[in-house]
Amino acid sequence: MRKLFLFLTVLTFGITLSSCLSVGNQNFAETSIVYIDSHGFTTYGKTLSGRAIYNDQISIMSPRTFKVMNYSWDEEYGVQDMDGVTLYKVVTTGDVIDLSQTELITGISNIERGATLKEIKQPVYDKYGVYFDDFWLFEYTYEGKEGQKPRLSFFLRENSQDENIKEIDIRLNLHGEAKEGAETRTYGDVIAVDMKLIRSMFLGPSNQNVRLKFFYFDDDTSENPTSSQNTWEMSSYDK
Repeated sequence: MRKLFLFLTVLTFGITLSSCLSVGNQNFAETSIVYIDSHGFTTYGKTLSGRAIYNDQISIMSPRTFKVMNYSWDEEYGVQDMDGVTLYKVVTTGDVIDLSQTELITGISNIERGATLKEIKQPVYDKYGVYFDDFWLFEYTYEGKEGQKPRLSFFLRENSQDENIKEIDIRLNLHGEAKEGAETRTYGDVIAVDMKLIRSMFLGPSNQNVRLKFFYFDDDTSENPTSSQNTWEMSSYDK
């Protein structure tokens, strides 16, 4: 179990929600995204900073979900060992926000372009699918009006131009009725995307890699989507 937390060294950090970290005298406080996981009969949270946290509230949350929460720990709160991993018994304050989740699906040849994405930042993920399983966190910005809600969809292209790179289309649709008189504004959000389809289709039990490239519309007038400047790797790992 402890080896799962060593995989933080391969995480690609990019989410900007983490803040207020203090680790000088056996205490810390963070506002961050937390992945809810389970081990045996224990449900706990994995933080972006590499800690395992728990309390009564976290223990009844659904595994394989992401939350945004405020949490803090002091040495007087205590810790617990979980198969070699230190569980910090934290205090949570304020509202817990559910992070939007979706999953990668096989695409179709004619996908409507949807709304325009202003920016998609570098994803946060574990290429071995250990720490966050195969979830990737994408932070993005878009233009919309009050009352409209974003919905991102991820489609795996059936025929990629490069057989060594798997191509994925990202489409944004805005749902809901805009508030009367609302002006167009720039909004930001984060979504967790389950990329297990890539692992099941292209990766064996060990010593295999696949690279991913993303395509999305960031211009209202362009007929073709923009491709991400970088590619990102998923790798086999014998758990």
